[in-house]
Amino acid sequence: EKRQLTPDEQEEQRERAYNLVYGYDLFASSPTTFAPATDIPIPSNYVLGPGDIISVNLYGTSSLDPQNDIIINRDASIEIPGMRPIGVGGLTLDEARKLINKRVSTEFLGASASVSVTELRSMQIFVLGDAYLPGSYTVSSLSNISHAIYIAGGVSEKGSLRNIQLKRRGKLVQTYDLYDLLLKGDTSKDLRLLPGDVLFIPVIKNKARILGSVRRPALYEIKEDTTLADLIELSAGLKSESLPEWFMIVSDMQ
Repeated sequence: EKRQLTPDEQEEQRERAYNLVYGYDLFASSPTTFAPATDIPIPSNYVLGPGDIISVNLYGTSSLDPQNDIIINRDASIEIPGMRPIGVGGLTLDEARKLINKRVSTEFLGASASVSVTELRSMQIFVLGDAYLPGSYTVSSLSNISHAIYIAGGVSEKGSLRNIQLKRRGKLVQTYDLYDLLLKGDTSKDLRLLPGDVLFIPVIKNKARILGSVRRPALYEIKEDTTLADLIELSAGLKSESLPEWFMIVSDMQ
């Protein structure tokens, strides 16, 4: 049931909103539960691996079953009934289609094959550090950095949005800046994850607030080398009525 907030609660809510770093509200509607997605389009450059289930439809031969749903074995091969095993692990979907079609047409004159992925394998990854819900997650093999952050509830109010680290086998693979996605729509560094990957969210270090005649006044996370011009760009620029020759810098944070 809704109730009227007390003056103290209203003041606390205003203060919290005022001190909320831009970008944290992206995760306000993050899911509380998560199941791996299995009904999404599979790109032709998707890399097949053990656990994926592929559908192989055969045409032009009565010697083989026309339709086969086949799981990729632990040794990264598939076994079409009536044929020798075919190694497809590590191949893209497009490469596997060409290889399977070549093998079918070679062993059975006039035959051809159509190949698609019917079910994606699942994998375990870790989201650690200052995530909202740090821990181990089971995700689909198409998951990327931003997807994993989202299912972990996002970044906590102590965590960095601009220095998210993807670690693989103990080595830093990528540093991901969520502001690239939020402010530019840039997903070029939003890498696809592999089994056992670790996303580590460190504590936020530097913040700066910009107020006045800018299009998006707010508190922003900034990097070590951020300039005043960079901060104005983060705030979507100056309004038409602004006086850019007049500005004031005030330090109000430790």
